[in-house]
Order: sequence, then structure tokens, then C-alpha cells
Amino acid sequence: MNLKPKFLFFILIFLFYSNLISEIKIKSLVFNSIDDTCYFEPSTRKIILFNQNWKVYEEDNPEKKINTSLPCSFEGATTLIFEKYFYISKNEYQNNVIKLCFLGINNSVEISFNKYNIFRKYGSEIPFEIEIPKDIIKPDSKNKITLKVTFDYDNSTTIPLKSGYLLPRTSAGILRSVYLKFIPNTFIDESNFYFSFPEKQNYAFVTFESIIKNYDLLKKQSENIEDLHIEINVQPKNFLGNSQNFVFTLNDNKEIKRKFYFTIQNPVLWSPETPNLYIFKVSLYSGNQLIDEITQETGIFNFKSDNTLLLNNQPFSFKGTTYYLDESIYTKTPLQDRIINDLLLIKKSGFNSVRFAKSYPNPFALKFCQQIGLFALIELPLNSAPEEILLDNEFQIRAQNKLKELIHQYRNYSNAILIGLGSSYLADSYVTQRFIKKLLNNIDKSIFTYASFVGIPGYNFADLNFYGLELYSYPVEKLEMIIDRVNNNPEKYFISEVIYPNYVGNSSGYLIKNSTEAQAKYFELFLENISNTKLSGYFINGLFNYPANIYSLYGGYNEYYNFGLLHNRNNLNSISFRLVESIQNNKQKVTIPIGIGKSENKSFFIFIALGLSLILAILINSRKRFKEDCTRALFRPYNFFADLRDHRILSSLYTIILMFIVAGSISLLFTIILYYLRSNILLEKILLAFGNSWLINSISYLAWHPEACFIYLLLLFLIKILILSIIIKSANIFIKTKIDFPSIFYSVIWSFFPLVLIIPGELILYRILLLNNFNAYIFIFIVLIMLWIIQRLFKGISVLFEVNSGKVYFYSFSLIIVIAGIIILYYQYTESTIYFIKNSINQYAQMLH
Repeated sequence: MNLKPKFLFFILIFLFYSNLISEIKIKSLVFNSIDDTCYFEPSTRKIILFNQNWKVYEEDNPEKKINTSLPCSFEGATTLIFEKYFYISKNEYQNNVIKLCFLGINNSVEISFNKYNIFRKYGSEIPFEIEIPKDIIKPDSKNKITLKVTFDYDNSTTIPLKSGYLLPRTSAGILRSVYLKFIPNTFIDESNFYFSFPEKQNYAFVTFESIIKNYDLLKKQSENIEDLHIEINVQPKNFLGNSQNFVFTLNDNKEIKRKFYFTIQNPVLWSPETPNLYIFKVSLYSGNQLIDEITQETGIFNFKSDNTLLLNNQPFSFKGTTYYLDESIYTKTPLQDRIINDLLLIKKSGFNSVRFAKSYPNPFALKFCQQIGLFALIELPLNSAPEEILLDNEFQIRAQNKLKELIHQYRNYSNAILIGLGSSYLADSYVTQRFIKKLLNNIDKSIFTYASFVGIPGYNFADLNFYGLELYSYPVEKLEMIIDRVNNNPEKYFISEVIYPNYVGNSSGYLIKNSTEAQAKYFELFLENISNTKLSGYFINGLFNYPANIYSLYGGYNEYYNFGLLHNRNNLNSISFRLVESIQNNKQKVTIPIGIGKSENKSFFIFIALGLSLILAILINSRKRFKEDCTRALFRPYNFFADLRDHRILSSLYTIILMFIVAGSISLLFTIILYYLRSNILLEKILLAFGNSWLINSISYLAWHPEACFIYLLLLFLIKILILSIIIKSANIFIKTKIDFPSIFYSVIWSFFPLVLIIPGELILYRILLLNNFNAYIFIFIVLIMLWIIQRLFKGISVLFEVNSGKVYFYSFSLIIVIAGIIILYYQYTESTIYFIKNSINQYAQMLH
């Protein structure tokens, strides 16, 4: 038969498949047109949306350009180049400052304009804008914008860090709108409103800060500049009331930075129950000529913490949920509509606050929260940072700059009352305390701040206003222990995220652990207990399942973390959701069925252990010689391995069967351990420390699928025996004594013989692990067994090759140490793995269990 056609066919298939694998996948996302509620600009300014007519290509392959529209995400590459051509009229060029605006790019970008590099930004998820230099713009001609977008998170420089815990899924791309903004040459810039109140709250003191830029250009355009003044008009947006006008004269300066003070009489206050908003219109005039104008929607309220949390002089506590938004999901529903639907459901469920955790929020979401009456907590998405990274000066500067940028871009949303400095910090770390203090040094004292901890920090830790406590399946009955520890200043603490995973789904009742009913019961007890405390509130993580960046152990091996009260946004019949919604809205109590408890033990474990025990018993009792071999292999290994070397009588068939028994034993052992640890937070964090998504996804799959895990580990161990035999055989070239491969192969198999001793214990191992009383002793015993096996393997090598056992031990252990050292140093250099493992252990020790 001619094999050449078949060979060529497979070559073509391989090349075609490789091409498919390397192909870039561009996904344009459904997005509403520019929205007045978020991007409204007055008549003096003009916006041109830049979402259409882009071309994209790989840097090394510019001839293969693809047409796309924005927003879009991409896969199959870490860097892509986007380009667009457009025109600017001479009139627009002469009369305006021209800015290029981005609402969010994931995660870094280099910007070129007409082939001039004008800006580079690492971590561009926060909205930003840049002024295009006039000298490189071509009026009444074709202009070219080029964006080099790179997607790359790491464990030492980016925020968020690559190995942060329970991070939402992120995708590469330009995930929000891009637009061009035309602003008058002389314009109002960096405008902020601040409010303070007297005790009776019958009026509000307002401080308005602003900068008037390029006043000298206005003088050049007209020699007869009349009095320059600012007019501030305050009018209700969504309620009846009177508008008020305030006029302020400006000085004759090139760039005027001023503060203006005025008073609003009898302000209608904003609150979650009554989200009343004012429209502040700030106009810059030269005489009667309008030069520039800006508008801002703002809620006026009085939020303070003085022994208790007060809103408008009334007691207040946060009833919140975390909210994560995957903006890269392709759906027929536009992004803004998805945000509106989610936030309306959050509001309807009785929540008054939203914590935008571990990611940079979409500005539209903040705007809509303000409109419907939801407080927003925004934060630096720095999670689980090791102390060694927090000590790095460059990282400290990067974090400070990122925090300044976060505050600058989002502070105009009046409902964003708390600024978070990160999460999953160590509660007793002096390094953490110093790091947070450095961040606080760059924040206005009028801004309320918080950080989230895995333990309980002291109330004066780093001088934060609030301290968030993270609860991962924390037993509700122990909540009083937390209260006792924060009794001196309970109003400074709140539960920043409380999680109870729902892996099982609907069941017969709440006695089945991690079922929907168990989740409902957990939050029923939690809400009942938390209401009796003086803590400042809580945030449930979360109302919805949210997209996972890895297949999480604790999250239940899924594309989504299984934490949400709702698994499906279109089905509100979840008992967890109905219960929380009824309690928070003071409705009729929801009854949760008790059901019948269900054993977590897998019958699969028992069947495999019994099967292995039965096969071993048959082997031992079917042949007296094999029974004697087992005794000698266990108690007199030197003599046994000497017999192997000298080709004494040994059944090859029985040895092969023994190989499958020991492989089955060790595979079952690790399958049981992985299944027991399938939701273990420490194991997951240690795996995350390696920064390898394939590693954690594989371990998570094996842990959550024990049947497949056993088969994969069985095959892996059989291959390991073969590879060990080949390695030992290859070492034979350095020794005069020549040993045939079967003797080496049999020696390796019999080295693992002690594994048969643990088979009876595997029948009940999982149940014993669940008791959590003897686990430390069990793991110590397993380590000792493994060390014993290694010792037997080295003993067998020394006997087979007739060399000094000390040399075998020395060279073998040296080789193992060198290989392990190279691997560890590699991951430490590339992923800071040692730092993250150390931090994970410290976190787990401080974690509220």
C-alpha cells in the first residue's frame, strides 16, 4: 500500500489545524450609540463617536487587515494594532482643543497620530483622554489614528495582579467606546463640587473647584475682552423645585485656578429611597458671550460616621452586593441595557449599595446607580498582594498613581462615597499598614476610604475610615466572635464580601451542603445575626454568578463562580434570591425545606478500594511464591532486589498485575485527597501562585471529577513507572555493571509495593478526612510512605548496579534538588511564586474560618 498520499493528507490537516489555532478572533460587541445620560456635552462642545470603520492586524502581519467596529475583544494574540482614518475641518482645528477619549482599554495601549507616537499608557482600563498636539493635525485632510493594544497581566507590576483571588474574567480588547471631543480653545477644566452641612441641614455649603485653561488664547482672539465671569446654575432634575444662579468674576490670568463658594437653601437631599438629583450647569462668559459650558448631575447628601453611620442625620447601614460585569460577552442585548437590567434588579432586591470589586467599573454603571439610588464603592483592584511586592518602591508609585487616576476619573459621581485601597490584605501585617498609609497620603482627607481584609485589623490600622472583612463560608454561628473583637468601634467595620458557594443547585432541603436551599438558609441566619450588630453593613458576593478568569476550586469548576443568589438572570425563582429579597424588603418570610442530609462520600472510592483489595488477595493466595516475594520485598528489600539482579524466579505476569494494583492505589489516594480539597481555598491560592491557568484548570477539573481523575492519574502513574525505568536504564552507561531493562522495570514496580498497605485505609479515608480530627496525622503518614518508597527505589538502584548506596542517595537527591530548584527559581523569577505561596499561607492562617 502506498503511504505517501496518506502522509501528505495528514501534513495538510496539521497545517490547516495549526492555522486555525493561531488565527486571531475579533469579536465586535453590541453597544448602544453614545448616550446622553453618560456622555452628555453642552452646546459649546462636540463629540464624534469613533466606534466604526477600524482596521485591525497583527504587528508582524500588517498585510492581513481585518475590518472591525468598537467595542471589541480579541483572542489568539497578546498584541493587536487598530487604525482609523478621519477628517478634521479647518474651522474645528482653529477653534477647538481636540481630545481623543477612551472609556476603557484592556489593558495597555500605545497611541500614534499621523505616525507620531503621542501617548503610552500601561493599564488603561480606567477612562482617560489625551489632547492631540495641534502641530501634528492635518486640517481638511486625512488623519490617521493608530492604537497598539497589548493584553498582559503579571504578578509584579500590573494592577490587578495576575494571581489575584476570585478575579472576574477579563478579555483583551477595546471594550468601551472611543470618541473625539472638540472643546473651545478657552475652556473649563477639572471641575469638582464639594458639599458640607450645618447641623440642621436647612442649607448646604457648596465649594466649586475649577481651572480655566488657555485664557491667553481668548485675549489673542479679541482685544476687547469684557469681564470674564463664571455663572453656576443649579436646578432640580427629577423633582419639583426652584433653580438658583450664582455669578463669580474671574481675574486676568493665563490659567485661572479658583474656588467658588455658595449656599443652596433647603436642598432636597439624595438618598437610596429618594435619589433626587440636581443639574449643575457651569458657564464661562466674556460679557454676554458664552465661551464654554459644562454640566454635571449630582446628588446632595450628608454622609458621616460619628460613633454610628449617618446619612442625612439618620442611621444608615450598607445593604450591598458585589457586582462584576463581563463587558466582553457577546449578546444581542446592548451593554447599557444589561447594566440597567442588572442594577434595577439589585435595587428591587432591597440593596442600597453596590461594591464594584476587583475591577474598574464602567462609568455608565456608576451613573445609573446614582440615578436609581444605589451607593457605589469603587476600589483599586489590588487583591492578595504579597508583602514583598508591597515593599517595592516602583510598585508603590504605580499603585499611588493608579489610585489618583481612579479618584480623578470617578469622583464626579456623587454616589461613589467610598474609595477602596484593595482587598484580601493581611490584617496583622506592618508592611501592609505602611503601604496603605502611603496610599492614603495621596488622598484628600474628605474622601472616605476602606480596605478589605482576610482577618480582623485593629480599628486604627493605617487610619482608614472603614475596614472590610471577608467571609468565605464562615459559620454564621461564629459571627458573635467577630462582634466581640470589634466591639470598641463596630461602626468602622463592615462585611465587604460574604460568600456561600452553591455547587449542588436545587435539592430536597438545606441539610444538603452547598445546595441552593443551604445557601438560602446560610443567608437567612447571616442576615438575622448581622441585623443585631452595630457593624456598618454587609455586601453579599453576589446577586449573580460572575465569569471566572480560571476554573476555580472554591468556585466549583465552572466558567462562572457559583456564588450568586441567581444562577440565571431570567429566572427569579431561586429560593436564595427570594429569601434575601423578602428579608431586605420586609416581606413575608420564605420557608426553606429541611430535607434529608446526604453523604458526601463517593461509592466509587469504596468500589475501587474493594476491587484492588480483592485482586491483591487473589494474587497472594493463588501462589505461595508470590506471597513470599511480597514478604521479602517488604521486610528484606536488599535480598529481594539482589534476586531481581540475579534473575531469580519471579513471575512477570504477577509483577505486571502488581504494577496496576500499586498504580491504582496511589491514584485512588490522590483522587480522594483532591476530592476532599476540591473547594479548598489554600490549595487554590497556591496553584494561582504559579500564574499558570492550565495548571489550576487541570487540577480543578481532576478535583471536581473524581472518576476521570482516577483514570488520568492511573495512566500518568503507569507512564511514570516506564519513564523512571528508562531514566535508570540510561544511567547504566556510567556504570560497568550492565543490567537488562526488565530487571530495572520490575525493580521500580516493586519499589512502590508499600502502596498496597494503604488500600484498606482508602475504604474509609474520605470519611476520616471529613471529620477534620486526624488530617494532620494522615498527611504526615502519607509523606512518610512516599519517602519510604523513594528510599526503596534508591536502594533497588544501588543493589542492581552494585554501587555504594550513599552515592546513589547523594546523586539522586542532588538531581531532584537541582531540578526542583530550577523549576522554583523559574517560577519565582517569572511569577513571584514563592512570595505568593508565603502570602497564601499567611492569609489562610488569618482567614476567618
